[in-house]
Amino acid sequence: MAVITITAAAVRPLNGAITRRGTAGASGSVGDAVYLDGTNGWKPADADVEAASIARGVVVAVNAHVGATAYETGDRLDIVVFGPVAMGSGMTPGGAIFVSPTAGKLDQSASATQGDYNFRIGWAEAADIVFVSPATTTAVVP
Repeated sequence: MAVITITAAAVRPLNGAITRRGTAGASGSVGDAVYLDGTNGWKPADADVEAASIARGVVVAVNAHVGATAYETGDRLDIVVFGPVAMGSGMTPGGAIFVSPTAGKLDQSASATQGDYNFRIGWAEAADIVFVSPATTTAVVP
């Protein structure tokens, strides 16, 4: 596994990104991959649980607190659901980006652990840019 290093203060949507607004259903950090948990809101995605592995976007802002890098349940979030996001470092351009077994984190390697769900949320457009483009198929267990 190669977890992507994210600098929360540097996370921001880039030109062409499609952003949605939603309510946090759990606490987390800007830069988290998130999934929509029915009526409970947006929660950090997690490859350990099938439903939670199906990420639909990346948190780029917390509206309740200007410049905030963390969020709590009930906070309003801006979430990029498609398009480029400046966020990390050390990614291999062109490589796939997966939901990590560590809640909210992104990884450039699919998990080889039995029971994890490998869900692709996008690809590395550059060493520091993730292009969010969630898979349309169900996550696969290794």
